[in-house]
Amino acid sequence: MNEIEVKVLDVDIETIKKKIVELKGVLIKKEYQENYIYSLPMHLNNRNGYIRIRRTHDLLKDTYENILCIKKIISQDDFRITEENEVTVSSIEDCKNFLEALEVKFFRKQNKYRESYLLSDSLIEIDEWDKDIFPDPYIEIEAKTPEILESILAALSIPKEKTTSLTLEEIKKNLKGQVSD
Repeated sequence: MNEIEVKVLDVDIETIKKKIVELKGVLIKKEYQENYIYSLPMHLNNRNGYIRIRRTHDLLKDTYENILCIKKIISQDDFRITEENEVTVSSIEDCKNFLEALEVKFFRKQNKYRESYLLSDSLIEIDEWDKDIFPDPYIEIEAKTPEILESILAALSIPKEKTTSLTLEEIKKNLKGQVSD
């Protein structure tokens, strides 16, 4: 399945949440995630992307889920378009062992808290990572088409210059470059 999404940086999160609710957006998830990030296999390493094992604790339902996902970035123009394939797995450890048996390189573990809202058939997610991963909360908006994504940005009064199609790692590299200037 392809995803069309942007990250929204440096905005007042609480103001955006209020606008989402005013527009009849519905809170669908509050969750804590453990993310285990792996490289793509060698024959795919000319593609930008990664493999992720995610353990999710749904704080609204008090349930857990483990998902194995491969993400390959197709485009990073105005919006990031990724091909994403995922499957539910029963065991994080079995998944890790499987990837290691394939000699897929483990990069890091990352934790975050996420709130997700559904608005106009689009997903708006507010992510707050452990501070050592990324210092500030930000928003991801995912829609079925670029036009729908643009309409969500307009409805939430989010200016285009606050959006990016960069990955979290690319954003972090840019921030480090700004600091060292």
